[in-house]
Amino acid sequence: MKKLSIKAKVTIVICACLFLVLGAMSTINSHLQSSTIGEMCTETGRNLSWTITQQLEQIMIHGENENLQPLTEEIVSKGLLEEITVVDADLKVKRSSDKSLVDKPAADPMWKALFESLSDTVFNTEVDGVPVKVTYHVLENKPACVQCHDADAEKVLGGLKMAQSMKALSAATTSSYFTNAVLSIMGILILVASILVVQKKLIFDPLKSVKSNWKWPLKAT
Repeated sequence: MKKLSIKAKVTIVICACLFLVLGAMSTINSHLQSSTIGEMCTETGRNLSWTITQQLEQIMIHGENENLQPLTEEIVSKGLLEEITVVDADLKVKRSSDKSLVDKPAADPMWKALFESLSDTVFNTEVDGVPVKVTYHVLENKPACVQCHDADAEKVLGGLKMAQSMKALSAATTSSYFTNAVLSIMGILILVASILVVQKKLIFDPLKSVKSNWKWPLKAT
């Protein structure tokens, strides 16, 4: 096996160092971008959930329950959410973006735990391979609800479930990763080419010239 020249060794070492440094920088940058995108999408989803919750609660407070069903269907049809379900305290579906579930017992086991804890719940899951954020909100009996509900007899009126697709977050994260990868590879290639040219012009060509000048007097003697 032919022994590597000094030029080849220097080139390999420099390229390896570049790959390590730029690879580490690309990984850190990709992680930071993904984290930032995730936080932005989560905050947007939280604001959307809060807005929809307030809107639905106001409709119920004003006794305009007949507007709930068309609103849930419209929100889902516009792609703002994947699912909206409203159940009463007896775990019966009262309104849902899926009409077939209305007036049927809620099959979701999370409702019972939600009513026992009286604490809103948010978690991430996957549906058909697509990341989804699911929010469960307790509809408690408030002073404004006395028009339709007994203030003393009922503490929990029901619950609200909202499922929001995080597909946009997944797509943005993937796009960010590939963009960083492409930019890193291009940067490495440009730096390697620049270093090869510089070391040839400033190091190896002068050394070659010196070597030739040393050989010429020796041949002359």
